[in-house]
Amino acid sequence: MKFYTPHFLNWSLADKYRPLTRKSAPIAGIIGLIMIVLGAAPTVSQAQIVSRYSPNFATGQFNLAQPRFSSDTQQLVDEIKLLLEEAERAGAADPLFLQDLRAAADRFLWPWRNVVLFDDFSDGNFTDNPQWLNPGGFVTVADNVGLILDGTNEGFGVPGGAEGVPPGFTSSSADAWAGSARSYDFVGSDIISPTARRAIRMDNSLEGDFTFRFQLGDEISPTATIGIYPVSSNNRFRSTSGTGGIDRMSSSWWMVGSGDFREGNERQDIVELQPGDIIEYQRKDGQISVAANGILVHEFATKSAVPVRALIAQSGTTSFELKGVSWGLGDPDGANFTFVQASPASWDGGTNDFDFTGDGVETSARSASIRTIDPFAGDFRIIMRIGPQATVTATRIGLYDIQEDIRFDPTDQAGGMRDMTNSWYILSNAARAGCCTERQLDIERDDIFELRRDGETISMLINNQLSHTFVRRSTAPLRLVIGRGSRFSGIVDVDDIAWTVPGNSGSGTATSSFEILQAALQASTGSPSQQPIPDNSAIIIAPTRVKSAFAVSTIILANDFSTGRFEFGVLRLANAFGYRVAIDTENLPTLQLIRSDNGGDVVLATASPPINIADGAPHLVQLTRNQNGVIKLSIDGADFLSATDLRLRSDFGALALLVQDGLFAVRGVTLLDAPL
Repeated sequence: MKFYTPHFLNWSLADKYRPLTRKSAPIAGIIGLIMIVLGAAPTVSQAQIVSRYSPNFATGQFNLAQPRFSSDTQQLVDEIKLLLEEAERAGAADPLFLQDLRAAADRFLWPWRNVVLFDDFSDGNFTDNPQWLNPGGFVTVADNVGLILDGTNEGFGVPGGAEGVPPGFTSSSADAWAGSARSYDFVGSDIISPTARRAIRMDNSLEGDFTFRFQLGDEISPTATIGIYPVSSNNRFRSTSGTGGIDRMSSSWWMVGSGDFREGNERQDIVELQPGDIIEYQRKDGQISVAANGILVHEFATKSAVPVRALIAQSGTTSFELKGVSWGLGDPDGANFTFVQASPASWDGGTNDFDFTGDGVETSARSASIRTIDPFAGDFRIIMRIGPQATVTATRIGLYDIQEDIRFDPTDQAGGMRDMTNSWYILSNAARAGCCTERQLDIERDDIFELRRDGETISMLINNQLSHTFVRRSTAPLRLVIGRGSRFSGIVDVDDIAWTVPGNSGSGTATSSFEILQAALQASTGSPSQQPIPDNSAIIIAPTRVKSAFAVSTIILANDFSTGRFEFGVLRLANAFGYRVAIDTENLPTLQLIRSDNGGDVVLATASPPINIADGAPHLVQLTRNQNGVIKLSIDGADFLSATDLRLRSDFGALALLVQDGLFAVRGVTLLDAPL
């Protein structure tokens, strides 16, 4: 008597394998088990877990250790595996059939059963149960958000006092506000409201793209009003009003209490903010929005690019405190807030002809120029404001290749840049390269002027809008020059000069993730590090032994204000060798599977998925590696990358999370390994 493939399989497969004899009982048991379980249990598509977390990440319950398929499916696969082993030992079936059946079962296998580490950060810290080490960068835990890794070099979560104000930001002070300022208490950059109906407004305006930042105090007053309004509505401001008059303005963007967001006098949204949350009013390309702890929580319906002022008001008898109030101009996504400010010690050349005040310079001397002592290598941003007293046609600002240092002249109106081959500058309100004019510009007093290099491309921006891209390109180190023309009366007045740290940005000088991880491991063990951890990185490491077959699951949150690179994976403590996944929310490719060994980082697979990871919603990201070296990356249950790599076979000693040039929140982390 002969047995053939059951009717629910494709009959054409019967010719692929040898007929089975009665003595091959194990394979008959496999087929019977499949029929019984599939008949009694949900189908694979029904059993598949579509979502492992609630859409409301603030309160939702989730289990990061849960496999993709149900427990019934896992039990079926486990029993099939045992029967397959018995069938192979007994020689009870065609080996090709057993191989195909094993491959089919492997697609539904979740071999990672041992929980090595779990942390949802609900205890409010990352230092205990389990203990993570923080060898570099700013890391904190925020209520209702989770772990925050800030690689922006801004110091999110540390407002309060001068040390908490990011470079390029203006720290709040008593003289920065008008209205009932004497009714409020100012302690450094902290503001404490009175217990009466009083309002204050920012004395100066915020123009173009900006960020207005503060931290909510220990208690949130339901009668607090905080927002921004157009300078043109200043006549409606009332210093003795509980709302400051912001509700009577046709255009205004504000909130009441703990997140009741309004535009004009209309309510738009209610978001539950918590004491200690870091709040940012941001404007980019006219879109005004609010972020809490780096996560977007509200976008206002009406866009506006007009100058605005910030307003703080109190309508009740309960005082409230705002900590670390500060603001800065520039693109919230860009590098504008990773700047250091110029100082008198930054300059060389005709310094006797210039007056240096903080980060600004002035001169009325004819034909005088200064240059920066330190050159700018790699990519950079140099930003400044044309002062209110400036004669724009007399102002000379530009860059030149340090190989032309011999041509620099501190007594020349453009520092000699007109006689150089490799120079990029403005002269008489025109963009020039070397001897020649390329484009007429329209720069006015109080404009924000920026010089930028990306790769080889050098460009000029006015008020955050691209004004000119130079034809000639360069990757050489460059110096900044400021000069005054001889044929014009008036003065050169340039304020708020700041730039990215020379030699610490750009593709030519960037520190690799592998080098950062090596330095972090050395720092966490107290060993001297030959490579410093860059300021634009935030990292935490959990020392724990994990087998070579593992699964790491994370729930991450990012939005369009947190462009950057997020990485996680397992490492060896001795040398940082291991496997990681990298998610880049700004640059393509977006996803990478990476192996680190004595050759550095090796990209095993890369892809650009058709999903927006930086959409402000929680996303489940899983990195798995099975006993056969098959590595996979999935997001929200869908596989995006796969590679097979057996180079690293022994156990690992740590789990690491790393962020560069961005801000990411992590709602939970689980590390499992297989019971080998």
